[in-house]
Amino acid sequence: MRRFELHVFPVIGDIAVDSLKKTDTADLLTNIAKRDTLELAKRISQITRQVLEYACDKGLIDAIPMGNTKDLLPSRKAKHWPAIAEPKRIGEFMR
Repeated sequence: MRRFELHVFPVIGDIAVDSLKKTDTADLLTNIAKRDTLELAKRISQITRQVLEYACDKGLIDAIPMGNTKDLLPSRKAKHWPAIAEPKRIGEFMR
């Protein structure tokens, strides 16, 4: 709930659920991702989708106003760790 209070409600909290558009949710997630908080954007995306699915199940909306977030949010860059390629150096590492 705290994530919604800090990040979602200030942006789309005053919009009725039946008035939400895909652009509203897309703008919300891209703005969060631009602040270098990609993990937060993904979690908020999941929770927002669950809330909108609940609203759809209850008949408050006809369709979920969220697009494909895989294309919207950038993927995390892989971080490669150095490897010891020479067997003799493994002993040095273990000491």
